[in-house]
Amino acid sequence: QVDWKALTDWASTQAGKSIVYCVAADGAAAAVLALMDPVKPEVKGATRALIKAFGGPKLCEIWLCTGDNETAAKAAAQTLELPLERVRGGQLPVDKKSLVESLQKGGSQVIMVGDGLNDAPALAQADIGVAIGAGAQLACDAADVVLCRSSLVDLLAFRELCLATRVTIFRNFGWAFVFNLVGLPLAAGCGYPWGISISPMLAGGAMACSSLMVVSSSLLLQRFRPSVKGGENEDKAKEKSASGLQEPLLAGGQEEP
Repeated sequence: QVDWKALTDWASTQAGKSIVYCVAADGAAAAVLALMDPVKPEVKGATRALIKAFGGPKLCEIWLCTGDNETAAKAAAQTLELPLERVRGGQLPVDKKSLVESLQKGGSQVIMVGDGLNDAPALAQADIGVAIGAGAQLACDAADVVLCRSSLVDLLAFRELCLATRVTIFRNFGWAFVFNLVGLPLAAGCGYPWGISISPMLAGGAMACSSLMVVSSSLLLQRFRPSVKGGENEDKAKEKSASGLQEPLLAGGQEEP
């Protein structure tokens, strides 16, 4: 005879874990499993850095929306020090999409990060959908951005790459505008009354040099290196864990406590 009350009481003590009952053919419990997907060590530091990068807690809110049960969701939120009012557990795909829509109706721009089939509708609805590269193919197809590694730290690197790209675009526009502002009037003969003129061949060569400068400026993005570290593969992480070494999250020796 199975003492289900004892099993239920034991299950209630397993905070933050999903309980799975394995029942045999005759109705007896063969096993009871308490499953838990622990939060990766670098995620807490990454969430802090994201809030700081996007203007602080007044301008940036991080929500946790998961299909796991409410207890597991709140346990993860406590680990990450997230407000419980921004935690949603036991969510279906339509629920995740509805949350994104409600935030957008409130005037917020939403970045949705997910890796599963259930995240695909919300990824498509968000202003920027970010899929984890190791996740489901449907999630990757629905997202705007795919992170190559299964690490939330790469979201910080993605933001830095976006900023570097924007700076490059502005630099190219500025260079092309100034070059044409000076070169086109001279090529049209506006400086001829003062004895300033350039031949058509020289003007054509100068225009080619302008395009070359813009392309060269864009190629400088190949030298981009993010200032954050993280996202090592599981084997390297296990090796470091076994040797007792810890990789700092931020470059320059800034290590999360």
